[in-house]
Amino acid sequence: MTWDEWLDTPGNESYKSDCGLGDHETWMYTVLTGGTITGAGTLEGTSLNMMHQPMNEYFGFQFGEGANNKNDNFGFSGWYYYSGVLSLNGTESNVMGSGDLFGDLDFMQDWSTTLEYCVTDCAGNTNTFSYTISSTGMIINPLDEGGISEGEDATLVTPKDLIEIVTLYPNPTSGQTTLVLESQQDWWPKCRSTT
Repeated sequence: MTWDEWLDTPGNESYKSDCGLGDHETWMYTVLTGGTITGAGTLEGTSLNMMHQPMNEYFGFQFGEGANNKNDNFGFSGWYYYSGVLSLNGTESNVMGSGDLFGDLDFMQDWSTTLEYCVTDCAGNTNTFSYTISSTGMIINPLDEGGISEGEDATLVTPKDLIEIVTLYPNPTSGQTTLVLESQQDWWPKCRSTT
């Protein structure tokens, strides 16, 4: 729900912002309708049921910039009650309590990056090109209409099989990268790769 929709729900509503991070009116709000925490490793056998806290839903789970109540990143936070069985190294006990669930979700935000390349052949010819990769952060089914399955090549492209990547360094990188290719076919007269 948007802030206005959250305020329109029955009862009183508010938001958590101990440090004054972000603008709560741009956040999204929801109520935890149920969930389960299960354990692994030394907590194998743990099964806890989660319920919204507070029960009167005065605070909701909030999503947005600063909504994690820890920093100004795009994130989430919300309180919950839990009850069930806690198993620690095979020893079980009934437990109940409350917790604060929060985290960053920056990977779900819109983003884009532009990659620029300069290619030089053995004759000294150079060419530059670039492309931009963008993401909306939306989860889509690639098999739906307009998904990536419609962008597949209808026929095999054989020229790409004639080019081999010889060197790529440094890998990984956050700056300039050198890419050395070797062609299995002469593309320019009297010019051959000498790698």
